[in-house]
Amino acid sequence: MTITALLVLRSEAASATEPVILASAMEIKQFGYYQRIGAKEAILSVSRKLAKATHPSQQNSTQHDEHKVHYCIRDGLFDVIFVDEHYPVKTAFGILNKVLDEYQKAFGDSWKTVQIDANQSWPFLTEVLSKFQDAAEADMIMTTQWALDETRIAIKSDEAKGQLQYLAEDDNEELTTSTSISETIKRRKLTENDVGEGTGAAEEDDAQDRNTLGSEEMEKQIDLIVEKIERFTEQVSEVLEAGKAMYKELSNDFEERVIAIHQQQVEAWQEEIKELRLLDGVNEEDVQRLQNAIYLLHSFSKAQ
Repeated sequence: MTITALLVLRSEAASATEPVILASAMEIKQFGYYQRIGAKEAILSVSRKLAKATHPSQQNSTQHDEHKVHYCIRDGLFDVIFVDEHYPVKTAFGILNKVLDEYQKAFGDSWKTVQIDANQSWPFLTEVLSKFQDAAEADMIMTTQWALDETRIAIKSDEAKGQLQYLAEDDNEELTTSTSISETIKRRKLTENDVGEGTGAAEEDDAQDRNTLGSEEMEKQIDLIVEKIERFTEQVSEVLEAGKAMYKELSNDFEERVIAIHQQQVEAWQEEIKELRLLDGVNEEDVQRLQNAIYLLHSFSKAQ
């Protein structure tokens, strides 16, 4: 289960202009050394055709040779992913939506004025291509990220609800106080009943303070859990990246060695061809000399 390419394009379905490449990341080492240029051109061509034919707010999938191609468009911003047939569709579309979100965060609306292929330098796209090669790993990371995002949203929602409730209670209290303050001043007397009521109000305030402190402690605990999730996700990503970097270096070294061996062998064979042609030329000269000698001998014999 692998990803071959990820691209982001500017596309307007109703426009006659060709879609523009904004950013791209490809992993085409699985193709032969002399096939990579053709594979890259094919990926770019298919991406442009899909971008031009896709209507706004649409997502779809298609087949291109041995690749499954998933794509979606959002307000003229189009992205596409080329994967093998075993890569999960849900994970692929999750990556596409994540890429669109991050691209808009990174570049805003600047892409709308791009008229020619920019192929902007965007490390995030290369990182996604490398990190999400393994669909199982991609599912784990994205599920953790989604859970983290939902937790943050829930926490913010609870905070907002608490704040609104506090403001509503505060407004009600002010309203009640303002309508009855004159009567309270006239009727208030320092009696034992008043003292008891004052004590009860103090106890209510203490209870409210304790509830507030309890709520703050709960939020602190939630924040600690969220921090643990983030640290764990970072640690997992670092370990995976370190392993991938090691294997990538080994892979690059192996590829360079294979290419060097190929070039050395081809050069040796080319030298052998040159030697054979040179030898063939020498042989032709010797044959010609021999024929001349035979002719001279025949001529001399006839003269005798």
